[in-house]
Amino acid sequence: MFPLEKQKICNLLFFVDQEVENRLIEEVEEFIQGLAASREWLLGPPVFVNEGGEEDDYPYTLGGLFRLYSSYAPAKLPKDVDRIHLEEVKEILRQVQRFSEEKQIVFCFELDQDQIGWIEKGVVDELMQLSLLDEWERVLQGEEDAG
Repeated sequence: MFPLEKQKICNLLFFVDQEVENRLIEEVEEFIQGLAASREWLLGPPVFVNEGGEEDDYPYTLGGLFRLYSSYAPAKLPKDVDRIHLEEVKEILRQVQRFSEEKQIVFCFELDQDQIGWIEKGVVDELMQLSLLDEWERVLQGEEDAG
């Protein structure tokens, strides 16, 4: 088994994907702080992101950043670690879903700068549900059945 210290780290970025009003900055920061304090996190809690803007060369980003071990080759991630990360990501999605519905806002999700889906006004889009969550569950279930 590949040592976890050498395992690649992925970044899950989730951010407000619409025009940001000043009041929303504080609300998102409070939300991320609450999310971070809501449980124990394997590699540390999600952190608040508030960067960029018109004067910078990249768009404004308001949201959270969560780090997790990559399950991609060449290293195989231990099943128990992969399962923990899945549960952590599900918790992030549940809480973002609730916050998105409450504030009637859209969040975009990126995994290592690749868009993987959205939560719009509390609804998880089909892309994220099928290609991330359902596929992750299927792979873990297949490993458990084979093991």
